[in-house]
Amino acid sequence: MSEREQAVRIVEAMPDYQITALLAFLRAFAEVPNAETLAAMAETDEMIRTGGGQRFKGSTADFFAMLDAGE
Repeated sequence: MSEREQAVRIVEAMPDYQITALLAFLRAFAEVPNAETLAAMAETDEMIRTGGGQRFKGSTADFFAMLDAGE
């Protein structure tokens, strides 16, 4: 039995509420990031690779306060 046939059997055995959740997952999985998102992901990968970028240690509230202050 092929993987496609296995998948069809599993889906056919699922109740409707699980199919709804599966569809939401599949739709999100199938989305292709836009150019801006791809560039941001590449920038982050480069920062991780080189150890660059700014590090922040503190609470989320402190982080947002820093952003609001324009630092």
